[in-house]
Order: sequence, then structure tokens, then C-alpha cells
Amino acid sequence: MISLGTKNPHEAQALMDEELETHHHELSQVATAVQSMDDALLALGIVTAILGVIHTMGSITEPPEVLGKLIGGTLVGTFLGVSVAYGFAGPLASTIKAIYNAEGK
Repeated sequence: MISLGTKNPHEAQALMDEELETHHHELSQVATAVQSMDDALLALGIVTAILGVIHTMGSITEPPEVLGKLIGGTLVGTFLGVSVAYGFAGPLASTIKAIYNAEGK
């Protein structure tokens, strides 16, 4: 912009600042999407627990073998949702944010 003959030399700095801000915003969208996936997986684990308890309570008159399978299914679903959220998606989102912040500096 300076070589084009602009009267205000601070316009180049303002333009660069705007470009950097746009770049940081575009990069943060990936980390935000992964963080949203983390939140959804955690909620899925909690919903699985609630639905499993409701299903198990509806079958409370069944023998212990049947109740054991229902309770086991509930715990597996809950464990899967929570462990994938806290063990994979959450750390992945944090790592992506850290990488983008380091690149931004």
C-alpha cells in the first residue's frame, strides 16, 4: 500500500492486523469444532447412563442375569462416551488450540 502512494502509512499496519485476525479466526474454527465434539460425547455418555437406568428399572422384575446384562450395557455406554470425550476429543482440542496459538505468535 505504501508503494501505491497511500497518504497514511498506518493503513498497511491496519491491513496486516486485520489479515492476522482473520487468519487466527479461521484456524480457531477447527479447535472449536473438536471441542464441540468433546462436549457432545460427554453428553452422550450421560444420556446413555440415564436411558440405561430407565431401561433397567423397567425390567426390574427380571432375573439377576438379565439385570446384569442391562446394567453392564449401561455402564459400557457411559464409559465409552466419557472416556472418548476425556481421553481423546478433549486433549485433541487442547493440542490443536496450543499449536494454533504457537503459530500465531
